[in-house]
Amino acid sequence: MTGRSLDPGAAERRMSRIVGSGETLSREDVIWALDYIRKKVADGAPALQGCRSHVG
Repeated sequence: MTGRSLDPGAAERRMSRIVGSGETLSREDVIWALDYIRKKVADGAPALQGCRSHVG
C-alpha cells in the first residue's frame, strides 16, 4: 500500500478538514499537510503559483 487514496477527492477533503479545524492538529496531520503542499508546488498547481514568489 502506498498511502494514496483511491478516491481522488480524499486529499482535498482531508486538507479542508485540517485547514478548517479549530482544534489542535496532530503531528500526523501537520506532516501530511506539508507533504501535500510540497507535492502540489512540485506539480505546479495553479492555486499555489502565487505563493512561490513570496517564499524566501
